[in-house]
Formats: sequence, structure tokens, C-alpha cells
Amino acid sequence: MLTRLYSVLERQLSDGKPYLIGNDYSVADIASVGWVWGGPLLGIKLKEEFPHVAAWLDRVLVRPAVDRGVDVPDVNSLKKGAEYLQIQLEESRKWIREGMKSDNEKFGAK
Repeated sequence: MLTRLYSVLERQLSDGKPYLIGNDYSVADIASVGWVWGGPLLGIKLKEEFPHVAAWLDRVLVRPAVDRGVDVPDVNSLKKGAEYLQIQLEESRKWIREGMKSDNEKFGAK
């Protein structure tokens, strides 16, 4: 399913236009940058499998407003690297497991 979304973008960008809707940066680009950027965390190999999407993402991420925007309210964790993201992922998993255990103790398993 996820690769289908990237395939749609790849096909859209294969016409040589720099942005999703054509020659101008638009709300479509703004709305897509976050989930496209996170794809490699889910195993999407942008440069190998979706080169037009990878080039588009590079173009979008160097835009000053995008660079500032991804850091709201704090520096985007994708900029901090894979090791930092792995630590965050493990902390999130621990928090979810603890919450599930607590709910199970309070309300019983269903």
C-alpha cells in the first residue's frame, strides 16, 4: 500500500516538472513532504526505487521555509539521524507497552 503512494508520486514527477502539480511549488508539495520524508524509516528506498521522488524531496527540503517549518516546535527528529530515531522508537514502544499493561491491570484483558 505504502509503495503504491510513492509509485503515484514517481509517475507524477516523471514528466520532468519540479513539483507535484507542475512548475510551481504548491500545497500538494507542502502536504506531502512530511510523509514522503519519513518513508525511509519504514523501509522505502527512495533513491533506488523512486528517484524522481527523491529528487523532488531534495528540492523541497532545501527551501528555506520548509527547513524552518520542519523544525516547529523543535528540531525535526529526522534531521537528528538514525541512532536518535532508534532511541526514540524504543522509548515510544516502552511507553505504549507500559500503558497497555496499566490498562490491562485496570480494566482486564478483553
